[in-house]
Amino acid sequence: MVVIYAEKGSLASAIAAVLGAGKRIPMKEDPKIGYWQFNFKGEDAVLCHGVGHLMQLVPAKSYDEKYAKWDLSVFPCIPDTFRIAPKSATKSCAVFVKGFLQKADWVINATDPDREGELIFAYVYQACGCRAPYKRAWIEDLTSEKIEKAFDNLIEPQQIISKQHKGTPEDLQKAGRARDIADNLIGTNLTVAATLQYGGADNLMGVGRVQTPTLAMVVQRERDILNFVKKPFWKLTAAFTTAAGETFEAEYAEGRFDTEAAAKEMLERCTEQGTVQDVTAKHRSESAPLLYNTTQLQIAASRKLGWEAAKTTKIAQQLYEDHLISYPRTSSEHLTEEMIPEVTLTLQKIMKMPEYSQYAVPDADWQKFGKRHFNNEKVGSHPRLFRRYQFRKILPAFPMTGSCCMIWS
Repeated sequence: MVVIYAEKGSLASAIAAVLGAGKRIPMKEDPKIGYWQFNFKGEDAVLCHGVGHLMQLVPAKSYDEKYAKWDLSVFPCIPDTFRIAPKSATKSCAVFVKGFLQKADWVINATDPDREGELIFAYVYQACGCRAPYKRAWIEDLTSEKIEKAFDNLIEPQQIISKQHKGTPEDLQKAGRARDIADNLIGTNLTVAATLQYGGADNLMGVGRVQTPTLAMVVQRERDILNFVKKPFWKLTAAFTTAAGETFEAEYAEGRFDTEAAAKEMLERCTEQGTVQDVTAKHRSESAPLLYNTTQLQIAASRKLGWEAAKTTKIAQQLYEDHLISYPRTSSEHLTEEMIPEVTLTLQKIMKMPEYSQYAVPDADWQKFGKRHFNNEKVGSHPRLFRRYQFRKILPAFPMTGSCCMIWS
């Protein structure tokens, strides 16, 4: 039997629909969790799912009771081997998944195509005590074509994922473990130290690898704003009229004056009969903007729509589940060169829609796609298909670190 593992229900449902898995069978104790039983390429198969991060590194007190009471004489806690167990909120789902994985002849990892997806699967596989061989279904987005392609081209753990991904699933897994261990060590030990030094029983001083430096940047920016002192300045401008009777305004080239007296002194040195001695004209071309990554999408939504980042993330997640964008979380601002035909087809369909047809131009008049937006060297994991289309009359070119063991049983 082959067991296919997806990290959440929405992903599992999309996979089930493409693979023809039939009706979902819910778990009696918790109907939100379920599985599909079907035939996958002539073999009995089960498709099951988790609820995101099903497993996690255990807290310090799980290694030794001496860490239960925060005491600087026993901290820091740096285990020789890092242990994994289910979260209390996900234990029932973990037991459910474990029942399938321990019966598997082989497994397909169908988690999200990134470092976190690899980490999620690695922890589940390890904590469930699974020993069956596994392969990777690298699903770039939830379109039927991409899901079908992923299951027709399963990847071995030590196989290069693609031309633009120079690493393997195993490399991503190791990177995920290293990041998680770093977060655990910093969060566990420095939170204890900071709380005991600067906080107290009623004042937890949380420290995190990303949280703390980000907070420091926000604090420094706020200090800069609060300590900003307004300083007046003066500018010197003059109006000129050409021989053809056209009038234009020019500004003193050396910049601003710190005092009104300095500005007036320069003004007095000028005559009312000034002459333009030289005119320089420059033509500047501006590149089309890069594609949206998650951060830039949140910034644009905040500026144009007044949305908070959390709202943008939630809507992006819903669009992803509705198959309208490829992935809700990405750092990539580029698409792969192999996606040019897909983008071309997408644009052709959009230009036939009533609200955009007025901006359509013949395909032959399109600017050529280039490295500005399609670049295998710069693409990150799961690039987004949700883009800043510029609907204009002239369409621009679119653009295992650290040891771990399983203690859960």
